[in-house]
Amino acid sequence: MGKEKTHINLVVIGHVDSGKSTTTGHIIYKLGGIYIYIYIYIYIFLYIIFMFF
Repeated sequence: MGKEKTHINLVVIGHVDSGKSTTTGHIIYKLGGIYIYIYIYIYIFLYIIFMFF
């Protein structure tokens, strides 16, 4: 059987232009990547959250 993957939920909070997307992308890269549709979902979620700040 294949190796089970651990699922985690992350919330990235910070000021505008503080490197949230860069840091999140770096973490994803270091962890071996994730499915692209999950990344798009996270990006849209973060955009909606931070467009109000």
